[in-house]
Amino acid sequence: MFIRFKVISIGALAAFVGCVLSQLTATCAAAELSEIAAAYAKQEESLESLFVRYTVRSELAGTPADIHKFLKVEWLGEISLAYAFKGSMRYASSRNPGNIEHIVNVDADGNPVTMRVYQGNEWTFNGEAAFVHDGKESFSQNPVGSIEAADQITQTDAIRFNQQYLQHNLRAMPDVFGVEDRCDESLRCLVESGKCQILPGDAIVSETECVVLTWEGSVVWTFGDGSARNELMLNKLYCDPERNYAILRHERFNILNKPVLRERKISSDFVEVTNGVWLPQLVIVERCPPPQDAPASLHGVPLLRTLYEVSEIHANDVPDELFTPEINPGTTISDSRFFKDGEPVVYVIPDDPNQLETVIQAALTSSDKRPNPRARPEAEVIPTTIPDRGLFSSNTGRLFLLINVLLLVGAVVWFIKRRA
Repeated sequence: MFIRFKVISIGALAAFVGCVLSQLTATCAAAELSEIAAAYAKQEESLESLFVRYTVRSELAGTPADIHKFLKVEWLGEISLAYAFKGSMRYASSRNPGNIEHIVNVDADGNPVTMRVYQGNEWTFNGEAAFVHDGKESFSQNPVGSIEAADQITQTDAIRFNQQYLQHNLRAMPDVFGVEDRCDESLRCLVESGKCQILPGDAIVSETECVVLTWEGSVVWTFGDGSARNELMLNKLYCDPERNYAILRHERFNILNKPVLRERKISSDFVEVTNGVWLPQLVIVERCPPPQDAPASLHGVPLLRTLYEVSEIHANDVPDELFTPEINPGTTISDSRFFKDGEPVVYVIPDDPNQLETVIQAALTSSDKRPNPRARPEAEVIPTTIPDRGLFSSNTGRLFLLINVLLLVGAVVWFIKRRA
């Protein structure tokens, strides 16, 4: 699944033997790491499928001015997300309230400046093709969507499938299109790669004795204005042995000069979704300003708090039908499984699903190069690119949303040009 690095050295062997000989009644660090890796490997085997639906919203922990200045967050809002997997199949959906608020700018009446954004999409991959459309609840009178064959996809699946919830728990699923290595987002892979070490002694988190793992690595932080910076981070993980080493807390420290807290993730309200697999129903992510930019009084001080609140989660019962969507009738589809004149064929989903194959064949043989008249008219407002909202200021989430909206805008522009 992930790239693994297994290093065996005389020094490591000597350290292990020394640990055994000198502490016969204690658990050695090497043995604990092996136990954690084995526990997560067994969990991955038992977790055949998963569905999770959750809401993401932001709270101000600092002043709007500091959040805007040091985290470069522009917009705040709320979004409902869902993610599911089963083998190599994937599902994701997003639902936005329709408007987001600027964190500092106000209008003439003193109210926050708002911006309307596209209300959501549904993405699926059934192992053969990837689909994107409005989902069961269409937000447009002239909806559009696309279907892309698996062998034509060259981009990471993160563009389609937002799995922030799993990433926060270091349980990221592998890229089904084989583009991206996610070892740093998988605790099992981190342990097996030799990057982690166990600190001596235990730490108490929420009255729970936890094993503490650490590792160092470079993180690319993307800010709200599009700028990015590499920061060397010290990671600390607090894992609960009683819940099969589920992560209760993950802290990241910027170690440019001395360790300064940059981000803290706190997980709680755990539920055992299947035998031995414990997942939280609440994850709180606190973000602090970069120490190289902020005054010393703000070092390690959380400015923005993002809450991931789970409303539905279940495992090993996700049906195959979820990954091959029923696209709403009247949706104009660009389907790259079929080409006409070197371009994907365009057709409209019929009211009668039994007529779909006939509609596709008619689109392939028709001499009309224009999209169907029921396609999105030029007068309709094209969805605006979503800027950083605060709750999407994490790197993967922000990239995911920006790219998806850009792809949707590109599809609409393509339809308009074709019609012209």
